[in-house]
Amino acid sequence: MSHVPRPVPVRAPAPVRLTRRGVFAGWVVVLVTVGIIVFGLLQGSSPAVPAASETTRVTLLPGESLWTVAQQVNPRVDPRVTVDAIRDLNGLGSASIVQSGSELTVPVFAAGR
Repeated sequence: MSHVPRPVPVRAPAPVRLTRRGVFAGWVVVLVTVGIIVFGLLQGSSPAVPAASETTRVTLLPGESLWTVAQQVNPRVDPRVTVDAIRDLNGLGSASIVQSGSELTVPVFAAGR
């Protein structure tokens, strides 16, 4: 005579119930997440562009980049702003490569000096 195990009844899991504290904590998590996303989007927006008071001509030396020129000419201005302005003034695209010896028109912002 073989022994066949008897099936064990399986109980359905109890439904999840949230207390008031749990609901409150969930809303806090949602609001903090939304706040972080909004803050991140605001930080990613383009920086304010100051008005250029004049321009200067700069000849790139070996090892220099638009970024280093931007920092030298306008040390108190976000370099991204100056680099974008250099690209616009000189007709350079975002993928343009500049060579040493290139002569560039560079804006001088009032806050830069």
